[in-house]
Amino acid sequence: VTQNGVGDPIEASGPDGSIYAGGVEAHAVPTSTPPFLSVPQGAIVVSRSTDGGKTFGPNSSVLSDQELQGMINRGMTPSLGGIGVNPFDRPWMVVDRSTGAVYVSTTAHPQRYVAVSHDHARTWGRIEALDCDEMSPPNAHHDVTCGVFPETGGGTIAAAHGVLAAAYIAGAAPGRTCPCAVFETSTDAGAHWSRHVVFDTLPAGSSVFVAADSFHKGRYAVLLLPGHLVPGGLAGLPATRNVPQEVQVVTTRDSGANWSDPT
Repeated sequence: VTQNGVGDPIEASGPDGSIYAGGVEAHAVPTSTPPFLSVPQGAIVVSRSTDGGKTFGPNSSVLSDQELQGMINRGMTPSLGGIGVNPFDRPWMVVDRSTGAVYVSTTAHPQRYVAVSHDHARTWGRIEALDCDEMSPPNAHHDVTCGVFPETGGGTIAAAHGVLAAAYIAGAAPGRTCPCAVFETSTDAGAHWSRHVVFDTLPAGSSVFVAADSFHKGRYAVLLLPGHLVPGGLAGLPATRNVPQEVQVVTTRDSGANWSDPT
């Protein structure tokens, strides 16, 4: 265990040829009990290269443990303990090919967050949650409305034509039997979302991914990995575990209002 280390690397390229790279930067402290380390401090950092990756500029902090109290005050629910960075883990980065905006998302187990940079990853905007919406308009205390589509599983983001898209597994949704796969779009970097349930009645352990078409506005693909319980028993594995058994893909041409049949 190193006292200071970086993991979960992320990379993306911009329309101007920039390369963005980053990951989880953490201060790990050895402990005497499993998992034998604690990570009380950590951040997601990103830097930019304009010469094809030969050199990179300074790291900029996207999300860190310094943001925790403010996020909690806004009604968000980051995990404050457990394995991994406290609380930010498993980052994901995309660049909008139309605008050059850089988006980074990360999970706090299970709620996932996103932030945007409009100045080539030098500074970052307001942290938003995939399963929350600011009140319209936000009040002085930046209250959020959460819980209608609560995130209980992994999620990813995509961006094109000035629109941020996300997909994640929700534990509940109005009129649906969940877990559900939620697809959503935002034109204000995650402050407000337009949501659609793409799959419902999913088994536990399902995962979902999203991709945006850079050439056709409103066109997206969502890929689902349905979970499936199989016997375990191998060293280090539980007696039963969720293992995806198939891949299903659906597409939309109108930002989620209508979807193709699963393939």
